[in-house]
Amino acid sequence: IKIVSFPAGAQVYLDDEPLPKTTPLAIEKISPGVHKLTLTLPRFEPIVRSIQVLSQGSISVAEEKQPDTDQPYVFRFKTILEITSKPEGAEVYLNGVKYTQPTPCRVLYEVTPEPLNLELRKESLMTLGGFALNTVEGSETIEDRRLWKFERIEGQREHFTIAGTFVKLVTISSTPSLAEIFVDGDSNPVGLTGYATELLLTIGTHTVTLQKENFLPRTFALEVDENSPSEYHETLSRLVRIFAKNANSASDDDIKAQVTEVIYNGRSTKVKATTPCELTLLPYTYKVVLSKAGLADYVLTIPATSNVAIARMSAGSVMTEITVLDDRSGRALNRVEISYQSTSRAGEPETFFGETDEAGIAERSLPPGEYRFRVKKLGYGVSVKEVQIGADKRRVVFKLAASN
Repeated sequence: IKIVSFPAGAQVYLDDEPLPKTTPLAIEKISPGVHKLTLTLPRFEPIVRSIQVLSQGSISVAEEKQPDTDQPYVFRFKTILEITSKPEGAEVYLNGVKYTQPTPCRVLYEVTPEPLNLELRKESLMTLGGFALNTVEGSETIEDRRLWKFERIEGQREHFTIAGTFVKLVTISSTPSLAEIFVDGDSNPVGLTGYATELLLTIGTHTVTLQKENFLPRTFALEVDENSPSEYHETLSRLVRIFAKNANSASDDDIKAQVTEVIYNGRSTKVKATTPCELTLLPYTYKVVLSKAGLADYVLTIPATSNVAIARMSAGSVMTEITVLDDRSGRALNRVEISYQSTSRAGEPETFFGETDEAGIAERSLPPGEYRFRVKKLGYGVSVKEVQIGADKRRVVFKLAASN
């Protein structure tokens, strides 16, 4: 019997007695009967076969195909592979041939001079390839080590675990676009939303952070599996600093106006804040309502990309009431002529305010400020007062004394 092994150099035992040569070799004489044939090679499980030699000289080896005349028996050592995948249930292909069991599975693979190329396939996921095993040397070639793990289970045996992790093509977009995409704490971005957005992510949970100048970083957990969506959209927020200034003052100091309302898309939200203040807003156009005693309410429009907004508030109108009474009797005086002149805005002329009615009252809407009022009536002396008109002062009483 001629014996060849792969790999070569195996120690051969006949009935547990070592032969002087290693494979390849020929055993010239074997007595009729049943014999035990054993081949051993470091790192591999021994090959044990039963040889039956008939009296006529013919020979057969259990579990081995009878070779042609004068051809050797070829014995192949085997590598043990424990193949798993994430997720489980993947089809296993060995050099393009589908294996009988899905992952997790155990494969006894005969050593060959050609590399073993392993592929895993699962519906709705990309085919997982890029793994080759040199079964002679017990060494691997992996294109992407994020996707494959290869370990020897027994230090002196060709017994390995191969774990494959599937990947999925995921598209990430954002409002606004062109945000940098960071995955799993990496300091280097892997793409830009709206530009380079398709990512190959392994099955499992990932931490994704989107960053864009003038916007707050957005970090979220992304669970990738065979049923997860392939597209994700995130909206970034921004901090908007709001200031209020007096439009009629040379000072640039903030006037500490009250921010009372935020309006977006027709919906109003009540707030309580005092300028200068910060609001966290989405990247859309907002309107913000500010109020300040003595000044008109102001509706401030904040564009979608702004981080600073300034309201320049002017004086509003105050309904001002002038009451004129007789100084001695206290009765109301009608048809009293009233004029006014602004003393806080230089150069404004004196203007007719109105004439009192039967109740001694005249009304007019005036912007808050300092005014000089003059009242006169036939038979009475003229009276003049300087008054600060505002939200807390909008009624003025005059008492006229009769002239001699």
